[in-house]
Amino acid sequence: AARMINGEDVNWDEMWASVPTISEQVSTPEAGSARIKASAEVLAKAIENCEDPGRVVTAPWGHQMPAIIFGNIVASHMWYHDGQLNYIQTIDGDDQIHWQM
Repeated sequence: AARMINGEDVNWDEMWASVPTISEQVSTPEAGSARIKASAEVLAKAIENCEDPGRVVTAPWGHQMPAIIFGNIVASHMWYHDGQLNYIQTIDGDDQIHWQM
C-alpha cells in the first residue's frame, strides 16, 4: 500500500504470493509485533510524504480513489485486525490490553 501511495506500480498477485513467506517470518509474537510496527512506520511515512494526495489509485479490490483516502483505509484496516486479535485473545482467557505503548 505504501508503494502505491508513493506512486509506484504494485503487482498485487506477487504481493499475495509472498504471504506464506511472511507468515514464516512471524513465528513468534515478538517477530509479529516488530513486523507490524515496521509496516506501520512505512505506511505513515508514505502518507506523510505523499506528493499528490489527490492522485487516483486503484485499490486491490478494483475501486478507484485518491491516494490519501486509500492510505486512510489501509491504516484503519489495521485496527480491524487488531480487533480480531483482541477477540481471539479474550476467547482464550487473556483479558489484558497489549497494544498500549
